Amino acid sequence: SLTGDQNRIEAIVVRRDGARGVVADNASRLWLWNTDTLDREDRREVRGLKVNALTWTPDGRHVVVAGATIRETPREQDPTLGGGEIRFIPADRSEDSKRSIADKGPFAPIASIAIRPDGQQLAAGLEDGTVRLYQCKQQDGKGSLSGEPERLKVSENKSPVRFVAYAVDGSLVVLTDEGVGRWDLATRQQ
Repeated sequence: SLTGDQNRIEAIVVRRDGARGVVADNASRLWLWNTDTLDREDRREVRGLKVNALTWTPDGRHVVVAGATIRETPREQDPTLGGGEIRFIPADRSEDSKRSIADKGPFAPIASIAIRPDGQQLAAGLEDGTVRLYQCKQQDGKGSLSGEPERLKVSENKSPVRFVAYAVDGSLVVLTDEGVGRWDLATRQQ
């Protein structure tokens, strides 16, 4: 098993060069593995976050993790989920001091994420039928998001954005329960 136990896999992504993959399980753990041998290389904890989506930064130095904040509750109750959250996790454990919470907010939980191939923009598909567009930056080896994200409403019925991806022409492909759409990011039109 890619996770080493019976936990459910929530998300999986392979780095652009094909050499490494990451699996997120339902226990908020990341499992990094070698794609040639399928050997597990490392396990990382993602405390306080229900992971729904993963992507690699284009340089392969960070795994971007997104989902819903886990709210602490009294011991006798199951934890509840809060708003969306995005984190940058260094792929190399020796750089763990460069972990960062990039955005944590009162916005809806994040269902999907993608980074533009040039690494300059991140799209986060939310469970409320919107996409948040962030500007990305790297500083001192630490991944982060800069400025206020732009909000793009892609579902009239607030259907969760289950998948986002950047097309070769720079447009954004979005999948909701209503269907697939392609958004021109220059005009913000479908």
